[in-house]
Amino acid sequence: MLLAGCIAVFLALPAIALALSRVLHGPAGSGQNATVDVQFNIKNGRPTKITRFEFNNVAASCSGFTPTAVSDTFNRHISVARDRTFHAKETTNGGRLTYTVSGHFLTLPKAAGRLRVKGTVPGCRSADTGKVHWSAKG
Repeated sequence: MLLAGCIAVFLALPAIALALSRVLHGPAGSGQNATVDVQFNIKNGRPTKITRFEFNNVAASCSGFTPTAVSDTFNRHISVARDRTFHAKETTNGGRLTYTVSGHFLTLPKAAGRLRVKGTVPGCRSADTGKVHWSAKG
């Protein structure tokens, strides 16, 4: 009987953990295949931390060359303020590439904001997405 109870608790733990984390997905900018994925933790019914912010196929201009597209993931967690807003800036590639993201959670299953990628990416020394509006929902 005790063994059955322990097994039930052990099996319930992953379900509880999944309930505390959600993923939102949606479009980024005007490109047909440009998307964002936002995975975040929930505590006491509100978002507390973005554990993964990923963007894919976001259109970027390339100074002197044909346009390109950028895809990547922020390498760190992003704190969400009590008013459900967030902002983060990350510099990578030896300081030659900067990601900036900001946004807010409209409700738990919806978020929106802006993303900008500027700098050296594969195939382009001077790429710039400009300020790209994104939205995501669960």
